[in-house]
Amino acid sequence: MQKTTSLRKKTFEKMNPFPNLSWKKIKNSKVMGKLPVRTCIVCHGKSPKSDLIRYVWKESGPVADYEQVMDGRGGYCCNRQTCLSQVTLSERRLRRVFRLLD
Repeated sequence: MQKTTSLRKKTFEKMNPFPNLSWKKIKNSKVMGKLPVRTCIVCHGKSPKSDLIRYVWKESGPVADYEQVMDGRGGYCCNRQTCLSQVTLSERRLRRVFRLLD
């Protein structure tokens, strides 16, 4: 439970939608529960959805959806260079993330 609290606190400090309110007043409110958190498909790190790049499976393979509006199942990836370079390397990982049939 400690990791979730620290992740939320870091996210709050980074985005801070209410600059005149402190973390102590916000941490138990419903505001923090509404921040969507997603997991990177490469490093499995958790980050706010707005900080990640969404990938959608099309006929040609995974396509980056920078505006996060394309139809279909999506997978998210960090903006780190190591994660971005490994997104398309593992076919097995992509089949699992996008739930493709063999």
